[in-house]
Amino acid sequence: MQTLSSLAAQVLALADQVLTSRLAGHIGDGEVLSRELTGQVEGDTLLVTLTAECREQIGQFVEIPKE
Repeated sequence: MQTLSSLAAQVLALADQVLTSRLAGHIGDGEVLSRELTGQVEGDTLLVTLTAECREQIGQFVEIPKE
């Protein structure tokens, strides 16, 4: 039988993989400058928070028609 802290650590590691993958999908060609994953047990719930600082180019070149 696993202890709660052991199970929480395994779930937190899985959450880290899932959230990191989703973050990478959202920033496309950008880059993650820093990230922090925290987990907190509240009753029978594990609250997971991923905080990240990212850099991405959001500007676009647009040709302006000449009049």
